[in-house]
Amino acid sequence: MVRIVDVRETAVPIKSEIRNAYIDFSQMTVSVLALVTDVIREGKPVVGFGFNSNGRYAPSGLLHDRFIPRLRAAEPELLVDDSGENLDPVRVWDTVMRNEMSLNIASGFGLGGNESYPGIFQPFGGFADGVPVEDS
Repeated sequence: MVRIVDVRETAVPIKSEIRNAYIDFSQMTVSVLALVTDVIREGKPVVGFGFNSNGRYAPSGLLHDRFIPRLRAAEPELLVDDSGENLDPVRVWDTVMRNEMSLNIASGFGLGGNESYPGIFQPFGGFADGVPVEDS
């Protein structure tokens, strides 16, 4: 069964000269993540790489404080597909996102679903004209 033997994260600058009136990507960072497995191919471990999407800053704190510890603490059989030969992205996601509340989950449970600060992020905060706002 494939096992994760190390998880490494580093924040790197996007180094893009793209900018518009609101966002300057030259100041942004992304997290690059490496999952090192115990699988050896051609004398080297198989490593999976990923990064968070552009347009956000590197979530290093979230990764180190919550997600990576959950991944490291998980039993290996909970992270692999039925063959045991590959990591299952859905099972890995379910493991690292345990106890996280997102707006789509809150909405699905009927707990609300809007996190809005209309008076703070002006002129872009708030709601479109004609959208009813209700306290619940």
